[in-house]
Amino acid sequence: MSRPRAAGPAATPESRLAEGFSEIESSLRDLPRIARLAEEQLHWAIGELAFNGSEYTEIPNYAKTELAIFAVSQVAKMAKDLEGLYDRIYNEAAEANTA
Repeated sequence: MSRPRAAGPAATPESRLAEGFSEIESSLRDLPRIARLAEEQLHWAIGELAFNGSEYTEIPNYAKTELAIFAVSQVAKMAKDLEGLYDRIYNEAAEANTA
């Protein structure tokens, strides 16, 4: 996932910032997609189950429930990874501007 860093005089703060945005873009674009998958899977797995009072009257579909759990877990992981990536890029840019 990480691209090699530019070395020498070409590695300006601006080039590092541009590289950082390029590196974060893939994760940023994937997060809404996996979030939408999570929403859809939760709807299919749980959202359409029949109720009688406060009790389910049918058993959730196992495969759809498992996929929903995976999708929601993946959203949490991707969001955490994106936060860490953002913090790292921000800190590197801040250090480059003070150096």
